[in-house]
Amino acid sequence: MAKKRTEAQEQELASQEPAAAREPGEDPSEHVSEPNPRSWAGNNAAGVEFLTRKEPYEALIRFKEKPSQEVIDTMKDAGFRWNRDEQAWARPIGYNTQAQDRELGRRTYGKVVAMLLDQKGIDAGQMQDEGIHF
Repeated sequence: MAKKRTEAQEQELASQEPAAAREPGEDPSEHVSEPNPRSWAGNNAAGVEFLTRKEPYEALIRFKEKPSQEVIDTMKDAGFRWNRDEQAWARPIGYNTQAQDRELGRRTYGKVVAMLLDQKGIDAGQMQDEGIHF
């Protein structure tokens, strides 16, 4: 036996465009939201996280607390700039240089983690990053 639609379901169906008028990819149910920014790796002991963001496409490195001047200088040397809105250090990822820009962001993140762990007196060999590995 077929289920009856509720009044709310009928109104929703009536407000939608006919299927023939929509193009593939325009169906709202097809869109899967991805977090923006997206976290790729983090190290709780060092207090740092690596993310990427779309619109604008950029690599982000976020700290739990303000890093030392040595770490800030390393970030600046790698092309990162402070992004007040995201409360993170950001570096643009170019369309034509995506792979190189993402790799530079990952390497800078690794270098910063090693520096912070060293500054805190934690053996980096015993630590593992949490999150998605590259």
